[in-house]
Amino acid sequence: MGAGVEAGLARIAESLDWLEERAGAGAPLVCLENTAGAGTVLAGDFGHLGTILGRVRNPGRIGVCVDTCHGHAAGYDFKTEEAYAASLAVLECAVGKGKVLAIHLNEAKGERGSRLDRHEHLGSGRIGLECFRLFMNDPRFAAVPKLIETPKEQGGRQMDPVNLGILRRLVGVTSVPRALSREIRRSR
Repeated sequence: MGAGVEAGLARIAESLDWLEERAGAGAPLVCLENTAGAGTVLAGDFGHLGTILGRVRNPGRIGVCVDTCHGHAAGYDFKTEEAYAASLAVLECAVGKGKVLAIHLNEAKGERGSRLDRHEHLGSGRIGLECFRLFMNDPRFAAVPKLIETPKEQGGRQMDPVNLGILRRLVGVTSVPRALSREIRRSR
């Protein structure tokens, strides 16, 4: 607080080095998650993650977790194939290839660039299903764990099975099925 972005990023890198020293052999990898970038929070900019990775002593012990809601809220665009490719190019340039070790597939309540970290049910937010179709079919992420952190209930209905079902229906398709979009609108 008050020391500036560079000082904050340096402190994070120092803290990660401190943790690694104390964790010892066999410690799990650490994944740095991008943030929505609200207030004084760092890592809303993919470049922040790259700076941290570049400053730690052992970057091989650290990966990245991409959160789609956070990225959208921070201003990254995943809504079209072209926008997705451009945003992922910025990420890869910042952190390097193969550094994404987990993905949080979350819809966003807020507009792109709003810095609002509020998750929504898939297909009911501001990002849109195309983003999730692209992530689910990107060969770079075929073996990367994908998790949802969407709201758990809606009107007494358990929503994890619904949101996971949407993701499953997006695998292997070249465009978002119109029937799926209509079904989501009707069910909500």
